[in-house]
Amino acid sequence: MFEINKIHLIISITLLFIIGIYFGVTIKNNSIHTDYTNTTSTNTSSSTNSTDTTNNTDEDNYYENSTTTNTGSGTNSGSTTGTTGTNSNTSTEATVVYSGQYTSQNVNYATKDGVSLDFNLIKPKNPVGALPVMIWIHGGGFGPGGTNTAKGFEDDFTKYGYAIAAIEYRSMEVALFPAQVEDIKGAIRYMRANSSSLGIDPNNIFVLGTSSGGLIASLTGVTSGDSAFEGNTGGNTSYSSRPTAVINLFGSLVKNQIDDISSSILPFTYEIFGCAPYGSCPDRTDLAIDNYLNAGDPPFLIIHGTVDQTVPYTESTELVPLMQAAGISTTFITATGYGHDKEGIIGKYLTDIISFMNQY
Repeated sequence: MFEINKIHLIISITLLFIIGIYFGVTIKNNSIHTDYTNTTSTNTSSSTNSTDTTNNTDEDNYYENSTTTNTGSGTNSGSTTGTTGTNSNTSTEATVVYSGQYTSQNVNYATKDGVSLDFNLIKPKNPVGALPVMIWIHGGGFGPGGTNTAKGFEDDFTKYGYAIAAIEYRSMEVALFPAQVEDIKGAIRYMRANSSSLGIDPNNIFVLGTSSGGLIASLTGVTSGDSAFEGNTGGNTSYSSRPTAVINLFGSLVKNQIDDISSSILPFTYEIFGCAPYGSCPDRTDLAIDNYLNAGDPPFLIIHGTVDQTVPYTESTELVPLMQAAGISTTFITATGYGHDKEGIIGKYLTDIISFMNQY
């Protein structure tokens, strides 16, 4: 009898041990599961991604003083104003459609003033059909930037089905204003003229810029059809240079506040016109976006940090009502607690940017 009970006891202990291992493994596996589609932070490229081998300088390190960082918490959501104007589409949710792996190729779109102007075309690996493309316009106080300026953000946008064209344009060291806007318009025309070979959708060409790049992106949008800004960069003048929509990240500038930007970048608003800093420069206010607003302009998304010490938040709070009053479809996101912070703002509001572009 004792031997039978002993056998029963051994069997019971063994069964309990097996059951414990099973549940332990199950709990461990459940604890490490993550939902990739909810990841919106910037991503460092993996070794499987192809890279552009051209030698370029990093944006924002040439002129731009970008030392202000995000002072808010990770739960900071900011606030958003509603859109106004003629656009009636509703926001389309950002949905991951590709793995995040990407390819890139260097494309020459023009040569101007002896400068070869290129863009790095970054696309999701094995894309299906023609892709919408976002032209990435670097900041840096109108200085040189190169075509690696979207580095670190490639898979963030390509996984949502967007190609990126990280573009170089003539810096103010090479050509005065409005050459920078003319070059972006020339690139848009080039992309439309060569959309089939590039694998992009000619009806979905967006412009996104940070800081001075945001200003250039905005001016590209609000001067659509204005011959004074069209230029002839790259030719293809039978094609439209109007972008589908504009994303301006902390690059707003209005006439009333042109002197309110940081003293570290204020001199460039003179030098881009060939003027000595703080001297007479009557054309300087031509940089202000509010000079050119009309109801026919493309839709805008503007995101600006409340503690930006380089380009004050108030530049955008004054600009947005003027745009809305002009009949331009405008979405404004207040990035509470953020400064002049490209990585932080794009990381936080990536899905808002994608959803905005998805409308069009």
